[in-house]
Amino acid sequence: ENLFGREPYLNRFKSDILIMTTHALVSDVRNRLKRGYVVLHRSEDRGITWDSTNIDAYELYGKERTSTTRNILELEDGTYIMGLGCGYGEDYLYVSSDKGRTWNVKNASIKGMKVEEYAYSVFEEGIFFKTDTGRLMLLARTSLSLLELDMDIPGIPDFDFKSIGSHDHFDIEILFESKDNGISWVPIKALNFVSCMYPSVCPLGQGRYIVTITIRTPYRGNSMGVQAIIMEEKPDGQIVFHENENRMVIDEKTPDYLQSGGGFGNTIILDDGTCLTPYSFYRADDEIVELMKTGKFMEKDIFEGMRKKAEKYNYNWASGFSWESVRKGPEDLQRHCFLGCCEVMHLCGPRTELAVWKLPLDKESCSCT
Repeated sequence: ENLFGREPYLNRFKSDILIMTTHALVSDVRNRLKRGYVVLHRSEDRGITWDSTNIDAYELYGKERTSTTRNILELEDGTYIMGLGCGYGEDYLYVSSDKGRTWNVKNASIKGMKVEEYAYSVFEEGIFFKTDTGRLMLLARTSLSLLELDMDIPGIPDFDFKSIGSHDHFDIEILFESKDNGISWVPIKALNFVSCMYPSVCPLGQGRYIVTITIRTPYRGNSMGVQAIIMEEKPDGQIVFHENENRMVIDEKTPDYLQSGGGFGNTIILDDGTCLTPYSFYRADDEIVELMKTGKFMEKDIFEGMRKKAEKYNYNWASGFSWESVRKGPEDLQRHCFLGCCEVMHLCGPRTELAVWKLPLDKESCSCT
């Protein structure tokens, strides 16, 4: 079926119930509402037919922003939970007792940070999961350039987040825990990487998990692409991210002079231990590659020439910036703006592939080989 919505995340439940979370962009030409909203697609016949439901925070709460957690989690009693965020502290827990047909709404709270001043929500792009010991967790993309913390969180990267303004390519991942089935959340640990998003968590058993992330900006030796690390829950309850021990680079096809192709690489493991990770990487025509490698794309005539061409096809995008407005900004923002114009002109863009790999583990040390 032709299901509407972008960045789909497929959830499978008992009895082979399937629910996809997706969302609609304001700029999508098919979006007749002209505001962002969420679309849930649900199937009871293994994906042959689907029922679709819009979740629009404007209609429900008078809020302009609608975002959800990437995934939906089934609890031990059979209820489903999904997080919904509208920004500025307006966070809700959606709970279904009938396998996702209908949803009840509860107010949710996020501790340890001034979310009432935050334009986004930690539920946006968040991943719910249960640990092997039964703890309810949320791994969430967070923009510390826009969010002020009011408690110390172990693992926060040493980085001047306020220096980048609202630019979101330097976001981080923070792990939260809830002890009341998702009503309130407390941050307990940060992944000590800058520029990571689109998380996924895949259980390995015995307190070990594969955490897959997308690095969006080359920084401090990190190349762009999809990477994975091992997360471990110790017997004393401590959560450890093995950030610097045998990190797994799944995709590094996008060179640093281009920009992230999207990533999105959630990993699943088959019965024989094979890991599958979809990812997208960036490609560009030869002349664009040469401009990016040499830095000539930031010459005013070249930059403005491409921007004005793109303006004819996507005015809303290309009129939102100029050579003058980005020339003193971060280099990755310059690349993003220029390549965005090139993408409008079909001179570059992402391609998607599937990585098939295996992960031998030393069960004693939890290190990868």
